[in-house]
Amino acid sequence: MSPRPYTLPSACIPLDDESLPSLVARNADRYGFKDPMLIVERLGLHKQSLPALASERPPGDKAAALATLLGVDEGTLEGMSNWGRSPNMATVGAHEIRPRHLHAGLRRSCPLCLQDSLHHRSFWNISAVQHCTVHGLALPVRCPGCGHPPSWRGKRLDRCGNPGCDHDLTAWSGPPSEPAPEYALGLHALYRDGPSATLPGCGLPLARAAEAALAIGCFALNQGKMGRPDSFLREHGELAHDAMIKGWEALTDWPHGLHRVLDGLRSRAGERGWRFGMRREFGGLHRWLYDAAAEPWAAQLKKGFADYLAGQPDLRASAAALKRFGSPDALRNRHMTANDAAEYLGVAPETMAELATREKLHLLPPSGAGTPTLLRADLVHALKQKKQGTLMKQEAEAILGVGRPTLGQLLEDGVLSTLPPDQRVTHQRILRRDEVEELVVRVVAAVVPARQGTQLVSFSGAMAGRRGASTLIQAILKGRVVPRGTAPKRKGIGSLLFNSREVEAALAPGRATLSLVEAAQRMGLEIDSVRAWAAEGFLGTAASDSAFERGTRVTEDGIASFSAEYITSSEIGKETGTSGRWAAERLDFQGHPPLASASTTKLYRRADISPAVLTRLQERKSAGRAASASAAFDLAREVADAVASELGVDLQRAWNGFSDGDGKVYLQAVAGRRQRYSSKYAFRFSGHMRERLERAQTGMLALALVEDRSFILLPWAAAKQLVPAGGRYRETIYVDADARGAVADERLAAAQRWLLGR
Repeated sequence: MSPRPYTLPSACIPLDDESLPSLVARNADRYGFKDPMLIVERLGLHKQSLPALASERPPGDKAAALATLLGVDEGTLEGMSNWGRSPNMATVGAHEIRPRHLHAGLRRSCPLCLQDSLHHRSFWNISAVQHCTVHGLALPVRCPGCGHPPSWRGKRLDRCGNPGCDHDLTAWSGPPSEPAPEYALGLHALYRDGPSATLPGCGLPLARAAEAALAIGCFALNQGKMGRPDSFLREHGELAHDAMIKGWEALTDWPHGLHRVLDGLRSRAGERGWRFGMRREFGGLHRWLYDAAAEPWAAQLKKGFADYLAGQPDLRASAAALKRFGSPDALRNRHMTANDAAEYLGVAPETMAELATREKLHLLPPSGAGTPTLLRADLVHALKQKKQGTLMKQEAEAILGVGRPTLGQLLEDGVLSTLPPDQRVTHQRILRRDEVEELVVRVVAAVVPARQGTQLVSFSGAMAGRRGASTLIQAILKGRVVPRGTAPKRKGIGSLLFNSREVEAALAPGRATLSLVEAAQRMGLEIDSVRAWAAEGFLGTAASDSAFERGTRVTEDGIASFSAEYITSSEIGKETGTSGRWAAERLDFQGHPPLASASTTKLYRRADISPAVLTRLQERKSAGRAASASAAFDLAREVADAVASELGVDLQRAWNGFSDGDGKVYLQAVAGRRQRYSSKYAFRFSGHMRERLERAQTGMLALALVEDRSFILLPWAAAKQLVPAGGRYRETIYVDADARGAVADERLAAAQRWLLGR
């Protein structure tokens, strides 16, 4: 249900750069609310807090109702809030920022600014901002009165909101303030210029500039790791201030400022305790750059770092460095060990030694005597690119979506070519990646979708054991065969689907037999059952001398002979309008077991399944719920007429039974049906039936077998032993009967009577 819109009679006008909690608190103070959140109680938002109201967008149309309440438009409300456009992002003054770089839960404020205008500025929520840009005062992260972080619990913006503390936040008796630091003024300039503003040189927007400056500055101060920025800033404010100064200098003098920071980190490499590698040289800065390098905003940071590496010939490259900063500029004049090169290329050390000699990768000729072998990093990287342009057979099979025999045919017939030995990076990589991928693109581009409902076969089904894969692919490339679709869970050539008739017409080889797969498709049955019937002798097989007809084969005459002599449960199910499984189980109950076979689909001799047998199956399945109820109702009447004729009385319906006019004779007729395939008939008997039979002078129970038009007539004295003891709830009586309807129990069989028309 939508909240009822209402507005304050004289809402406070939003001030420049005011945050949403500040506006709500000022309105609450104007109208005398004890808790600022009570002002939004009618909107269903009273269970939140002011920081939550500013950080999480209200559900549904409550944001529009909140704007109406405060007397502002929705765009202004968005700018005052920290609502992000995605779950992982927030905003501050319409600038996107990560939530961990906000102090939205704290009420940091400048005392002198509060004296000038009693409102909270949204810019103060940015964690990296440590000082007021107007008065230069440090923004306190703890209340001077109670020593705890100032919260939004109070109702007045000039007082601390922590329980038991009412400190005046506007009080200031300190020395004259100094000018605000350059980073605070720079961030405020970006904030004022709007979301599209970026820092000259590095091109970073407000939030990313604050994030990068803090990280670079922290690592420049030899901090190994920073953790959550908001917690770090809260606990180490003085250190964070120095870090922001150093980081801001690195960003504003781009890229020389970053290079000075990197020089300083390298100068203290011996203090880090690592023998070699990027962690020794640059501490945690390189890891932070690697993690950020994948994001578009960090492109200039990555380039600045890569340019620095390119000018450091004494800095050894590792496999990880090559993977992350693999540009030619970054690798110029760089070297790496043979072990790092082997890891980067993914080869064994012995293979790397052969490649270094063959490809002339040595920076200096190996001298032995324990001296490490150094290789040129740019040549190793170029060899990596060359290796990625080749494929092993297994990789080509995965791209093509085919098996090893099919790939062998493509290579043997010249559809794909192999690299000469002198052009291979390793002897296993014999195929060109671009050639394999181009073949896939060409055959997939030839697909012309078939009309809906057309039966299609797979790539292997189109080959069908009698034609080569290369023959089929060459026919596709020449336009003789047109693929009609692709299978969603397959790749490459193996995903193609074909119209088998079109393939037969274009590539029909001379043949006289069918494979078991083709025979199964022709018969419309699963291959496992056809294979079992062929092995058991039900389906005749033949041998062929043709090179295209190998393995177990089946002739057209064999299929025709099989269809004439046998019938499957699937075919019976189609004729009777049911499933093959239902038909098989019902036939077994009626005394027609299937032939002994390991097949899933049951097999019968056609001569044993007469039209009468099929008719009985159709009768058993055709009756719906309404027809079954009607049949049971009519059968109960017939049973009552038969009993009345036998007793010589007139029985009329009374409730759900039958009674004579005097109530001396009462007949309870209960109709029952078989439970699916079993031999049991189920009859529902209730406590009301028991009461009427007990009150009658002559009570009789008739159990009517609906399907077999018979009934069991028992006097109530004898029927009590059959009926389960129960109260007023329904009980079920089960009676066993064979497929012809004859009751198995001898005592009940003696009381069974058959109706006319059975």
